[in-house]
Amino acid sequence: MGKGSKVIKIKHEEDSIFVGAAWGRKRTRWGRKGARLTLEAISDYLKKGAGVHSEDVYLDEIKCDLLRSIRKRLYQQALKDGKEIKEYECSFEGVVIWPEKNKFICFNFGDGAVLGKTDQGHIGSLLLSEKRIRKVPQLTMDGAVSAVGLKRGVWSDYHELYILEGRQERWAMSVSENKIEEGENPLLLSIKAC
Repeated sequence: MGKGSKVIKIKHEEDSIFVGAAWGRKRTRWGRKGARLTLEAISDYLKKGAGVHSEDVYLDEIKCDLLRSIRKRLYQQALKDGKEIKEYECSFEGVVIWPEKNKFICFNFGDGAVLGKTDQGHIGSLLLSEKRIRKVPQLTMDGAVSAVGLKRGVWSDYHELYILEGRQERWAMSVSENKIEEGENPLLLSIKAC
């Protein structure tokens, strides 16, 4: 991930909190713009996606709709800029929290991760990166939906959620009930020990 390719979006809505991070891919000239557009598409979809936090909505359907929404946004920008859609490739991860409903959905695509820390101090993975695969998945390639990670959770089960950057996992964003912070990963030693 090139320097300066990171985009962060934090959006407080009436009933939800969106926290997301995205990174333009190294070999893409317009990856930062793609990262920004991707986070906007995710935020917009999850905001108006009625009931996505409900157990009645299948996660695989949300994945397909979410990916379709991202691709549409990237494709429209590519047409506008006269570029190929693959120039806007990015990785992303984050969480949407509905505090009043005591629910959240975390998401990722690429080589980041989302972890949760309980009140007892236990740290566990909610969504792991795609490090197991040899080639990082691409949003604009067939089969990308299988690499989109989505997981529902109960907000009160966690004291804090961590959004981790890429393969090195040196940067993190911490989300708790009353604060959102970013910076060097405070869990780096704990994660390496796992």
